Amino acid sequence: MLDVEARVGIVEGRMVDQQEFFRELAQSLRQFEARVDARFAAIDTRFATIDARFVAIDSRFGDVDTRLTGLDRKVDAVAIEMTALRRDMTMQLTSQFRWTTGIMISGFIAVVAAILAG
Repeated sequence: MLDVEARVGIVEGRMVDQQEFFRELAQSLRQFEARVDARFAAIDTRFATIDARFVAIDSRFGDVDTRLTGLDRKVDAVAIEMTALRRDMTMQLTSQFRWTTGIMISGFIAVVAAILAG
């Protein structure tokens, strides 16, 4: 059987080994944490890039909305102009129809009067 000093020596040896193991474990954890931090920084950079792309896409949609609004105004103006043109043409055709009808009736009356007089 071992005496107390030998046992204490064994325990101290094991303690030194365990301290070394824990130092190495702590160092490994620090290195792992540094790698994880670097990866998260890279991911944050990627997300920032994606966010910038989305902002650019949003601005493009704003430009398209502005263009479509301008196009809507132009189409509305053309529709108003076409309505006015149709109204003018209808009034002109109505006027021409009245004149044509009047000329035909007066010619008919002149022919009837000539037949009755003759």
